Amino acid sequence: LFAEYFMELKDDFPDIHFVSFNGTVDGENITSLHFDGYAMGYFAGMLSSDMTETGNIGVIAAYPHQPEVQGFEDGSYYNNPKVKVKVEYVNSWSNVELASTILDDMIAEDVDIIYPAGDGFHISIMEKIKNEGLFGIGYVSDHIDLGESTVLTSTVQHVEKLYTLIAEKYRAGELEGGNFYFDFADGVISLGTFSKEVPVDIRKKVELAVEGYIETEKLPHEMNK
Repeated sequence: LFAEYFMELKDDFPDIHFVSFNGTVDGENITSLHFDGYAMGYFAGMLSSDMTETGNIGVIAAYPHQPEVQGFEDGSYYNNPKVKVKVEYVNSWSNVELASTILDDMIAEDVDIIYPAGDGFHISIMEKIKNEGLFGIGYVSDHIDLGESTVLTSTVQHVEKLYTLIAEKYRAGELEGGNFYFDFADGVISLGTFSKEVPVDIRKKVELAVEGYIETEKLPHEMNK
C-alpha cells in the first residue's frame, strides 16, 4: 500500500531511503521487500499430503498471485501424487465471513487439512478448524499456541528479522534500490513448531527437505531430477 506513495515522494527527499513491503518500485533511494512464499507453501503441502487421512487437503488463500499457493500444490503432488488439493480465493486479506463459508464447503468435500493463507482471516479460520477437529497449517506467525492438536506446523515470516537485516544493510551503505526477495536461506522464513500429532519420521522428512533447500536452493523435486 505504501509503495505507490513512496514512489511519488522519493525524488523530493533524496536523502531518505524509503522501504516498503510487496510493492513494485524503481529508483536508487527506494526498496520494496518481498517474502518468497513458494518454498514455505511447498513444505506445508509436503506435510499436509503425508498427514491427510481423507486424501483431500485445501488452501484458503487471499489472492491468486500468492506464490505459496502454487508451492503448496506442487509440494503436495510431488510428495503424494494421489492427494487432491482444493484451492479457493477470498480476494481479500480480511473477509472472515467469506473465508468461513469457503471452509464450510471444503469440510463438506471431506477436506481434513487446511492452509488458511490470508493474513487477516487466518486466525478465525484456524479457530474454526480447531472446533471442527481438523488439522491446519499456521500462516505468517507460529500458531502452535492456537492448539497443538490442531496446528501441524506454521509457515513463519519473520518480519522483524527482515527489518533488522535491511537496517544493517542501510547502516553499512549496502542497501540498494529496487525489488528484492527473501527466503529460508536469508533466515527470515522458517517452519514453526511441529505438533506432537506429526510422527517423528514425517517431521524429520520435512526438516531434512528444508535443510537441503537452504544448502542447495533446490526443492526435493529439483534435487531428484
